[in-house]
Amino acid sequence: MIKKYVALIDCRQLGYREMVMASLRLNATNPLEGVKNEIEKMEKIKYAYVVTGEYPLFIMAKCLNHQDSMGLIEKLRNLPGVEEVKTEIVLDRIKEDHSIIIPE
Repeated sequence: MIKKYVALIDCRQLGYREMVMASLRLNATNPLEGVKNEIEKMEKIKYAYVVTGEYPLFIMAKCLNHQDSMGLIEKLRNLPGVEEVKTEIVLDRIKEDHSIIIPE
């Protein structure tokens, strides 16, 4: 059940000022697996999911500043197979809860 123990660090204290969320729409020329492999290699991306809908990939990344965010978005746009990137920058964190409720 336990995959790994980690320390929860407030990244803002380390200088990370932006969190980027992006949805990626793919074209049919490259398989999903190839794009997934490229995203997995990107250190800034902390969460990546295959989801339903028009944009089958969703990522969340932590970036130092706006320039850093723009560089990541440009990288995502240039991935082979990525047709469109729809992005959002987090303005305020309301809740971040990493706990899991264990069902009885």
